Amino acid sequence: MREIIKGFDNVLYDESSGYAFEQLNETVFIEKLFQNLSNIMGKTFKDYIFFVLSSHNPDVIPSSLTYQSKQKKILVFISEEKGIVPRSLSNEYFAIFKAYMSGDTIVQKNIFNFSLGCVKEVPQLPVKAINDRTYSVFFIGNLNNSRMSFYLSLINKHIPLR
Repeated sequence: MREIIKGFDNVLYDESSGYAFEQLNETVFIEKLFQNLSNIMGKTFKDYIFFVLSSHNPDVIPSSLTYQSKQKKILVFISEEKGIVPRSLSNEYFAIFKAYMSGDTIVQKNIFNFSLGCVKEVPQLPVKAINDRTYSVFFIGNLNNSRMSFYLSLINKHIPLR
């Protein structure tokens, strides 16, 4: 386990991850997330130890599973896009935040949907008034088979995509 954000010794990168932290598209988002979370939580932020796990394997065994700490363990599980709910990990963590789960339904008392932010190197553009915008559609994610009907519905309505 290693610290991934300078000065945040309670935010660690899980060694079972499939990539180095620096290779992730979400590094800037994750850094800002924990900086803001620390500001909001104040001193209680240190009551928790956060593990970021990036793996496409829904059956990955996080190395943080056996990590012993007096702090409450939180797992942030990203990259696994099938949306599998990691029920088997529920008893090992105070809370689990998992990307790509369908809907906002809480299916396990301590497992929550986690929406990823923008990828790094996305330019900051000025905000346009809603009535001045050319398009009223926004999509974040990958265009894989499960999202083909969404894509086709846009094409069928002759909405130009860019």
